Formats: sequence, C-alpha cells, structure tokens
Amino acid sequence: MKPIVEVPPVPAKEWREKRTPSYRHQAQVEEGVDIEELLTRFVGNEVKLTQKELLAIAPKVREAYKDMIVKKRIPTATTVQEVEAEPDLGTEEEELDLASIEFVSVNTLAAPVKVCERSVDPLGQYIQTWWVKDPVMQYLDTLPVNDRERQIFTVAKEVPVAAKDM
Repeated sequence: MKPIVEVPPVPAKEWREKRTPSYRHQAQVEEGVDIEELLTRFVGNEVKLTQKELLAIAPKVREAYKDMIVKKRIPTATTVQEVEAEPDLGTEEEELDLASIEFVSVNTLAAPVKVCERSVDPLGQYIQTWWVKDPVMQYLDTLPVNDRERQIFTVAKEVPVAAKDM
C-alpha cells in the first residue's frame, strides 16, 4: 500500500492589471478610412459621403442597414376580417317592452356554415383555409335590419353539437 500525502492547494496568482485584448472587432469596410478627414468634410461643407465611408464611421447605421436588407420570415397568407359599423342606438336608455322582444335559444339555431377559402401565396403555392361562421351571426344575417335590435339569445345547459364532424 502506498502512503497518501495531502498537499494544500497552491493559491493562484492574482493579476493586478487588466490585459489588453489580443484582437478587436473590425469590419472590412472600416479599413483605410481617415475619420478625421471625414469629420472635417462633414463640418465644413455639404455632407457628401460614399457608402463605404458612412458605413465605416457609423456602426449603428451599419446595423440598421443590415436589418433592412436581411430577409426575415413573414407569414404568406393574410387574414382580413371585415367588421360592420353598428348603428347608433342613442344615448338614452329606453325601457324594453318584453312583448316585442323575441327570445331565441342558441341551441336551436342552425348548424354553423363551414367556409373554405382558397388563395395563392407569393411563391405560387395554393393555400386552403377552413373557418366556421358564428351561428348567431348567421341567424342575424337572415333577419331584416329592424328586427335585429330586438333579439335576446339564451343558452341552455345542454351541450350543443352544431360543429360536429368538422
């Protein structure tokens, strides 16, 4: 059996002064541009700079320019929903005559209509989108405009099966 000798760890050397980095970041555009000469032209006359000179002295402009020209992922199909303006019913509250109001159960409405929209994206591929109309809006679309204001919808405790087999 070999003898075991425990040795305490040696403290690491502390660096009092910070080292200068061995490299720095520089774009190829920044090489060979005299910034002082550009600033004298900038202050003295109209600003006429080449793109190379502008990119060399303005990293923020370079980043903004890069953001403008870099391709980004964007959705190809746009969804547009048309909303009709509601008629102004006035500021005064009118007492509702319960005899003139029609109560409609949501569960007794017709099944919602399934609509298929087809479009072509910018790359020439066909896109097919399915959406289901709101059954209440379907019902209101079949009514005359005057009758729409006097509708109250009730919901029964039963589970509706209107959008079955989608």
